[in-house]
Amino acid sequence: MKLKTTIIDRNIRSVAVDNSIQMCDISAYKGFGEIVCKDAEKIHYDEFDVAVVFLVLMFIQPSNQIKFIQYLQKKVRVGGCIILCERFLPETSYIGIVNQRLSLLGKLNNKIDTDEIIAKELSLSGIQRPLHYKKIKKLGFKDFFQLGDFRGLIFEN
Repeated sequence: MKLKTTIIDRNIRSVAVDNSIQMCDISAYKGFGEIVCKDAEKIHYDEFDVAVVFLVLMFIQPSNQIKFIQYLQKKVRVGGCIILCERFLPETSYIGIVNQRLSLLGKLNNKIDTDEIIAKELSLSGIQRPLHYKKIKKLGFKDFFQLGDFRGLIFEN
């Protein structure tokens, strides 16, 4: 919502995509601009300047995650970018354990109830499929933040 004024002032077309009917319901949707209630990977995209892929890929079948990103890379105009914020598979080392704990700490610091954190984590079993960090990096993405297993990366065209 912090960008709303800038987007409106610059006459930018803003399109949100969510496959949840409940999230797309006009009374539940807290964003602005258009909303498309469909699986992100099943939409035809026009060329664009900026795409924000926020917690989307981990809900796409792993065999289609890279294909979807490569499709978006073909659609981004020269000078444009793809901003990617996702959960990645934990590293298989002690730092991986530390990162998982940092993710939990971040939720606790945001005053999320511990029972809610556990229930949410368990509800995502088999549904949320985090990405392989190295596979995304090979596509030319650069890091801009990390908090636990969550990372922000950007691809510039």
